Amino acid sequence: MKRFFLMMMTIVAVSGVLAQIDEQPACSHNAIFIVAHPDLKHSKANAAILEKLTHLNNITDVIDLYNDKKAFKVDYCKEKIGKAGVIVFQFPFYFAQAPSEMKRWIDAVFYELCKENLFKGRKLMIVTTTGAEENTYSKLGKNGYSVEELLLPYKFTAYYLGMEWVKPFVVYGVSGEEADKNVAKGLVDFEKTLLDVIFSIPVKEEIPVQTKSKR
Repeated sequence: MKRFFLMMMTIVAVSGVLAQIDEQPACSHNAIFIVAHPDLKHSKANAAILEKLTHLNNITDVIDLYNDKKAFKVDYCKEKIGKAGVIVFQFPFYFAQAPSEMKRWIDAVFYELCKENLFKGRKLMIVTTTGAEENTYSKLGKNGYSVEELLLPYKFTAYYLGMEWVKPFVVYGVSGEEADKNVAKGLVDFEKTLLDVIFSIPVKEEIPVQTKSKR
């Protein structure tokens, strides 16, 4: 009886460990960019950032909310996001907010995927661009707040879902006289920052992503 009791206790303990392992998310050296820009053809900074990703396409993927016809299909996004250790929201800063399609995607797709505990343990990063210079985004500046302060709802979302919040990457002053210079510098810093974020993730075996079966 004593031996049987010890055996049962061992099984329970091992089951608990395995359950904890199963709860751990898939993390890989990949990033998925969720991009919301209503006019990429006439964009300077955001288009340049995406162009910068083309030679990193072995570790990055893109869902373009304004141009990808599948962007609002939950299973499609689940499969792509399931392969990434870093989720990047990229958009131009519109009155301290993202363009409308980003909010629609969060409500329609992101919210649904939250129910499946898909985001726990992954990193959330914001990449954004502003027309104004950096000195305007401060307590003493014209806008009164830093960009990171204005992005607090995203930070809350990351913490709520058990994600790791990454300091936002901002390219400032993309509409003024120094626009070209600011974009060029931003691109150099962007690649280094992105690679640092991606490759700081301990790689784990990916969890297979299951799509809904058709009946």
